[in-house]
Amino acid sequence: MANMTSPLAEAGLAQSIVLDRAGRVVQSHGQFVEGLTQGSNVFERLPVMAGFETVLKDLTQSQGPLLLPGISLPGTPESERLDFSIQSHPNGDNIVLMVSRSAGLTGQAAEHRVQRRKDRYLEEQLARQRARFQYIYENTPVLAFAHDGKGIIRATTNEFRGWLGHAVDPSEWIQQSFPGLAKLSHGVGPDQAARRLSVSISQSRICLVDLVSLRVPDETGDFDFLVVIDDVTKRVAAMNAVKRHRDALEAASSKLHTSNRRLEQFAHVAAHDLLAPLGRVSAFSEIIDLELGGEREPFLEQAISAIRTSSAESVELVNDLLTLAQLSKLKPAHEEIHLEEVFGHLAARLPDGANIKLSCNTPRPVLADLRLFRLIARNLLANSFKFRRPDVALEIAIELMPTQTGGWMLSFEDNGSGFDSQGHDPFAAFARMREHAQEQGIGLGLAMVKDAAQSMGWEPGIASVRGEGTMICFRNVATAL
Repeated sequence: MANMTSPLAEAGLAQSIVLDRAGRVVQSHGQFVEGLTQGSNVFERLPVMAGFETVLKDLTQSQGPLLLPGISLPGTPESERLDFSIQSHPNGDNIVLMVSRSAGLTGQAAEHRVQRRKDRYLEEQLARQRARFQYIYENTPVLAFAHDGKGIIRATTNEFRGWLGHAVDPSEWIQQSFPGLAKLSHGVGPDQAARRLSVSISQSRICLVDLVSLRVPDETGDFDFLVVIDDVTKRVAAMNAVKRHRDALEAASSKLHTSNRRLEQFAHVAAHDLLAPLGRVSAFSEIIDLELGGEREPFLEQAISAIRTSSAESVELVNDLLTLAQLSKLKPAHEEIHLEEVFGHLAARLPDGANIKLSCNTPRPVLADLRLFRLIARNLLANSFKFRRPDVALEIAIELMPTQTGGWMLSFEDNGSGFDSQGHDPFAAFARMREHAQEQGIGLGLAMVKDAAQSMGWEPGIASVRGEGTMICFRNVATAL
């Protein structure tokens, strides 16, 4: 560390002392104060310095020297007074204390001068604290301003000035700057809750704000008012728009629900009205067949067969439409289903069921609604049987396997005629994927399979190759442990 000396210290007319921020002597040159040597504490040796402990800690290079003239040390004659000069060391970590003989200022005048120095230092510190608070307040990212009890502005934040759209200088009256806010703070208690108000900022701008106004005592004992504002104009407009859309959606949903209920009632009535004449047609065809006996013309045999086939297909169509309409109303249950038992029982009921090779690799039961699962299994087996290849024995493989995501997938694969699904949705209602005349169908089987699967949370998928067969998969299948 470089020595801090002065001509007075070199001449023996002063003592130059380097202190750390705790008041301990780091270096000393000259001898004016007895015992004030390296390692000693200036506050213990010089009680007069005890009041300046905070000054030493806060002293900065820019403040310049602090002069304490005419100090009389305990145990010394009144005439032997010393002058103290305190300033920051160039390295910033220490303080330089210069002690020299007084220039003649003695007694009460010297004490008053010391007190004025102390007061001036405290005032400077207070001014710096006020400036720092003012800077922090102005740059706080909120809409706020402060005014006194007379309505004169004391301070505003930059955010508030930007919100107003023009500058606001201290000492302005609220009525002059923004009349719409002039009456907001009157009669405010010490803890005023937020209020929502409509405020006119300009002739063309009206804002909806949430406002909190608090009384804050100032240094004179009077009250200033701190007003914090939250502009909720856009937020309220967005909430109102959401409410309007929600109300419109609820109204549309209610109309749709009413329309669906009426359509459902109509479907049941129409189905009953359609099934009754179809039953009569089928019954009359049986009577005609019995009346004609065993000998008949070939065209009559074909006509009766066509009537029966058309009646059966019409009945199947009506029943399938009713089933499809009712799927959306069902609330699926969750029960353990053993796949091999369900598929085996349904396959045995098909014509020539004994000639179907059915294999099931299902290591555990699935959790599903039994009604919906039977509908899926019945339609899958019916499609496989209906669209089998005539020259190949029908083979059906059913497998339940884990997926990479931790779930389970159920697959149903046959070796039937298959189809070309490119550009088509096989699960669409009334979809016809085959063109052969002998492969008849009404196009609702896979549509019902999809709706039933989705009602239970399954994701259906299909892949098919003409002449090789079809695979239908269901993902997100829940299983029993």
